[in-house]
Amino acid sequence: RGVIDLAFREASGWTIVDYKSDRASESGLSHLIDLYGPQVRGYSHAWSQITGEEVVEAGLYFTHLEKYVVVPAD
Repeated sequence: RGVIDLAFREASGWTIVDYKSDRASESGLSHLIDLYGPQVRGYSHAWSQITGEEVVEAGLYFTHLEKYVVVPAD
């Protein structure tokens, strides 16, 4: 069970963002993307199923680093 932190629509489609408050360094981001990527991809899949509309981007926003990272699709 989870909660989508942010969803917004642009002309090309929906973007789903999950905020993360982990205190990570730049060098530790790849591990966290691997860890949390499936979660935000799952949110994107659920959003598409519920709305019938395409999610064109999923990402993670790391609040400690003030950094947004696009999560690659499977």
